[in-house]
Amino acid sequence: MSYDPTTKTDLGVCMSNCDHSIEEGAAATLLAAGTDSYMTYPGRDFLGYVWSDGLVLHCSVWQWGREVGTITADTLRGIMHDVSDEYGYE
Repeated sequence: MSYDPTTKTDLGVCMSNCDHSIEEGAAATLLAAGTDSYMTYPGRDFLGYVWSDGLVLHCSVWQWGREVGTITADTLRGIMHDVSDEYGYE
């Protein structure tokens, strides 16, 4: 599933692997915004663009300027867990 963030609205950072924090209310914001907006999820070895189709959350994972995969989960904690398992916890 390809996601082009250059055509979407950036709503800020939703979570970070630096301290494994998730912004309060970020999931509700993403679910309400739909596919026209995203929030970023930075890690040391990746940048995630988190967005929603109105039902579930998706994270388009980018490394070194290219999309390398997409993770889907019901919660931001689930996104963080699955992305970290595959692309690193830092």
